[in-house]
Formats: sequence, C-alpha cells, structure tokens
Amino acid sequence: IAWVQRLGLHLELVERSEVADQLQPLVVDHARRVVPLDPVLPMTGAPRSTNWKIAINVDVEPDL
Repeated sequence: IAWVQRLGLHLELVERSEVADQLQPLVVDHARRVVPLDPVLPMTGAPRSTNWKIAINVDVEPDL
C-alpha cells in the first residue's frame, strides 16, 4: 500500500487529481500508518500529507 500512497501524492503534484482520486479509497481503507516519501531518509519532523498518509521527507519537483 505504501507505493499507492506515494503514487497518489505524486499524481496530485503533477495535477492529475482525476487519477489520484481513484486511488484515495484504497489508501483510506488499507493504509494503517504514515510512511516516508523517501523510505531511506528519516521522517521525523517532516510535513505530512493527511490525504495520503505520507511524511514528505524529501523535496519533490515535478518535471512536466
């Protein structure tokens, strides 16, 4: 489920909310905890996306 959480956040960042909205129910039903956007980095103090249960512990710049 962590990859769905990360994908949903990325889709929102590139303004593809129509696709992200289809993933949201899966996250609501199955995501049990907040996961880091970058699993290698610590997530302490990182801002959170409550929609996706993601700790945004790395800067993301969409390249579109």
